[in-house]
Amino acid sequence: MKIILTRSAHAKIMTMYGAIESEVGALASGYIHPTTKDVVITNIYITDQEVSAADVDFTEKGVDEATMQALMCQEVIIGWVHSHGKMKPFWSGTDERSINLLLGHTGSWLVSIVGNHACELVGRVDYFSTTPFGTEHMKVDHVQIDLEPDVSPELIAEIDQAIKTNVKTKKFLYGGNYGKWTQKSVVPAGDTKNRDSPSENLVLDGTKDYSEEVDKFLFDYYLGQGYSEEEAAGLVVALDEVKE
Repeated sequence: MKIILTRSAHAKIMTMYGAIESEVGALASGYIHPTTKDVVITNIYITDQEVSAADVDFTEKGVDEATMQALMCQEVIIGWVHSHGKMKPFWSGTDERSINLLLGHTGSWLVSIVGNHACELVGRVDYFSTTPFGTEHMKVDHVQIDLEPDVSPELIAEIDQAIKTNVKTKKFLYGGNYGKWTQKSVVPAGDTKNRDSPSENLVLDGTKDYSEEVDKFLFDYYLGQGYSEEEAAGLVVALDEVKE
């Protein structure tokens, strides 16, 4: 599980943190991603609150107003964010009391983020767990916080599937396109003087045309220069395209 901030929510949070020296907070709306189960924060609402250098207290009126604003935008309040000013982000006793109070408004779970002017962020998720022994208050601390990617996971999956279905990689293997040439000597059988001439690789054997024999010769040449079979084949294809 991670906490994902949309880019607009992240921009609002960072701007809010830097706009005031004291602590400051906002209620956050969002949802749980149906596939990844990550908590996604989509918006924040800076509502009626009382702050100091050490705490943030949302008023009852402020919480109600933020809840209504979110509903009007077809959003749901799922947590809160607040700043510790220039101090390190951590969960103070005041923060713990605020979390317990806000859990009463959000229902069964709550996401919380504390940060500072240095843009350090710490996240946690609190929830109620029902057991045979009763209902217990549980928490997951130091939850990883990520910024929403430029491209959605759904779009990435869509493109990946289209590529797997429709895009085929060319195979340039020696045993395939280049493995069936029969080398013949260009010189008479009794002439051994020029037996090692590279030109013997260019002789037609009756089954391949001249251009294919040239490709085979170049392919072997590139292999001899230290290229891999795929690299050598790629160079041959590139040269053929230039010639065309």
